[in-house]
Amino acid sequence: MNKEARFGFIVTIRFSKKFHIRTIFSKIKKALKIWGNPIVCGPAKMQIYGVDTRFWKPVILEITDRHLVIISGCNNTIQRFVRFIEKNVDSMAKIFIGDRRIK
Repeated sequence: MNKEARFGFIVTIRFSKKFHIRTIFSKIKKALKIWGNPIVCGPAKMQIYGVDTRFWKPVILEITDRHLVIISGCNNTIQRFVRFIEKNVDSMAKIFIGDRRIK
């Protein structure tokens, strides 16, 4: 079974500049009401296995200093993440669904 069959399409938000991963996580957690504890995988990488408390749906994220990857989440959650990043974090971010750029 491939990734698309298990998780749907993976959404990647590539930042136009470097960010500190804890800054990104704290902004996302508070504004988008994500419940979960981060797993720090190194100085510039974090994974979150959590719940979107607006829809009570699971969400799996990977945050690095250069991108945010939404591995699993409902469509509403993904749309809220993309709009939040564009509006509040990095308006020059590039959005990809799989390997296809959408912005």
